[in-house]
Amino acid sequence: MATLRELLDEGFAHHRAGRLDAAGDRYEAALLLAPDDGEANHLSGVLAFQRGRFADAVARFRAAVAGDGATARYHGNLGAALLAMRRYDEAATALRRAASIDPDDALVHINLTAACRELGRLDEAIAAGTRAAALAPRDAAAHAALALALMRAGCVDDAVVAAEAAVAADGSNSEAQNTLGSVLRAAGRGDAAMAAFERALALAPDFVAARCNLGQELQARHRYEEAAAQYRLAIDSEPGAAMAHTGLAVTLRQQGRVDEALPSYRSAVTLDPNNPRYGSNLLFNLLGSGQTDGRRLLVEHRAWAARFAAPLAGAAEPFPNARDSDRRLRVGYVSPDLRNHPVGRLLLPVLRAHDPAAVEIVCYSAARRGDAVTDALRTAVPLWRDVAAMDDAALAAQVRADGIDVLVDLAGHTARHRLLAFARRPAPVQATWLGYASTTGLDQMDWIVADPVHAPPGSEDEFAERVMRLPNDLLCLVPPDDAPAVEPLPCLAAGHITFGSFNHPGKLSATTLRLWARVLDRVSGARLLVRYMMLEDRAGHDHLRARLAAAGIDPARVEFAGNVPYREVLASYNRVDVALDTTPYSGTMTTLEALWMGVPVVALAGDRMAARQSAAHLTAAGLADMVARDGDGYVDLARALAADTEGLAGLRAGMRERLQGSAVCDVAGFTRALEGAYRAMWRDWCAAMG
Repeated sequence: MATLRELLDEGFAHHRAGRLDAAGDRYEAALLLAPDDGEANHLSGVLAFQRGRFADAVARFRAAVAGDGATARYHGNLGAALLAMRRYDEAATALRRAASIDPDDALVHINLTAACRELGRLDEAIAAGTRAAALAPRDAAAHAALALALMRAGCVDDAVVAAEAAVAADGSNSEAQNTLGSVLRAAGRGDAAMAAFERALALAPDFVAARCNLGQELQARHRYEEAAAQYRLAIDSEPGAAMAHTGLAVTLRQQGRVDEALPSYRSAVTLDPNNPRYGSNLLFNLLGSGQTDGRRLLVEHRAWAARFAAPLAGAAEPFPNARDSDRRLRVGYVSPDLRNHPVGRLLLPVLRAHDPAAVEIVCYSAARRGDAVTDALRTAVPLWRDVAAMDDAALAAQVRADGIDVLVDLAGHTARHRLLAFARRPAPVQATWLGYASTTGLDQMDWIVADPVHAPPGSEDEFAERVMRLPNDLLCLVPPDDAPAVEPLPCLAAGHITFGSFNHPGKLSATTLRLWARVLDRVSGARLLVRYMMLEDRAGHDHLRARLAAAGIDPARVEFAGNVPYREVLASYNRVDVALDTTPYSGTMTTLEALWMGVPVVALAGDRMAARQSAAHLTAAGLADMVARDGDGYVDLARALAADTEGLAGLRAGMRERLQGSAVCDVAGFTRALEGAYRAMWRDWCAAMG
């Protein structure tokens, strides 16, 4: 009968030769002889890891550590297996133990860099990556790991240097080329990034991550058909690649193919059910889908929250905040969009108008890069914290340490949200406002700030949160200083009515296009101007023309316009007589901008919060008669406006004065109402606490 040593030696020989089944047989026989032997468990774990059976590998490596806790490679391989399972905290613990036993193992430091990066422990990740690169200066993986940690920390220039070192170490390494592409893209060097991704794919045509990165770069250039082709190639190579399915879904949505995108979004969620970002992507897409309504949206959002937010609630910790219902409140705003983004632009006048005697403001900015709007926002508040590099647990700890009374989410389920910080309940009162036109689904989110149109009485069962209604609109507008002058009604010179929509193509649902077809059918000679920056792509034009034709719109009556500077976008409204809103995802900034440029907006009040945005803004502006209750009313409103050119001209000429005298532009009144809402939330909490 073979001894333990003989079985392990035979198994290892088979293993090295690639005879994995034979190796497995020997390792199992060895474990029958000595179930607690460290090396037998370790080698069996290595084999399980190579076969992608990571849970089995973890169990074997844990047994190896239990049998011999002084061997560094046992801890190191346990960390690698946990890393593969995305159990980052456990992985980091195992890898730190390995590094303490053998501080010169570069691979351990490479894996520790990755684990700490995913945990948001970026100082530790950079330290581990620096150590790995010093130990293995000719190892591309070491430099690449450091580059990714530096990029996550926002040290983009240093990340580029590290990524270039990875490529210099091994130019034939596709992972190194892909990493270089990623950091070049973060540095805003899109052409160089695309070239790096293409080199990675030339080296490894089935490299899914590089294929998806190339797809993202094509998306950024609004070359959507090409991007979709890259994602489909990635799916062909690896059908289980969730990142490829979600990339394809986003591309389809950008083209306005919202319902077509749903199967891809759901595939990503099915393939990677533990990724909260994929679930949030699906929820955001559902806001504009005709396949759901407000109550169904709540079910979907609650399911996400049950999976990702509920487990983080933990035991309720008492808050030291003084329970004085009338004292000055410490209010925190959390958003990745405190920059040149609709959220940042709409928040800025409110920050400037807040009463410092009533509220003390803290901004938690998760923006990866700032800009001039970021600088303006920063100067408007007494305390600003950049939190993009913090993980959700660290952000929650910071909020609690800051003694925030009312913590306000400005993102919902949009990109790079921080809802899982809110799930940890870092503040006594938590609310969502402005950035997402739906519920978050979280039990830990106490309130949603709305108004009587966004959330009319009777709609409470659409929200996980309690509804706090402001008296008019849930936002206010400070008109842009450099907006062009409003010119005379364009149809007077053109000889025909021009309808327009400057909404995101993702809002151009089949229902919207059918409504527009009916409008154009009723208004003889009318034309349609569709503008958005994503409409530069010729293939995108062709696809949208085909959708318009399928809806019954003669493409010859439609003009597409793409990206231009913001002032020129506003100037384009001087070519539009009447704006046509979208449904079920209606406009916000596009509606307000159209009104400021003198253009009335025809809107439809729909079956969910996202479908009632334009209706709320029009009502607050004193233009509730522009809001239809059904499709027939929408078409009739558009036709009636087009037929009354004299009334349309008068409406246009007086629109700015109307807005300035309405609740839409009353920043001071709006901000007092918002502060009153925070006060009511706070008093409710104080009363509940006794």
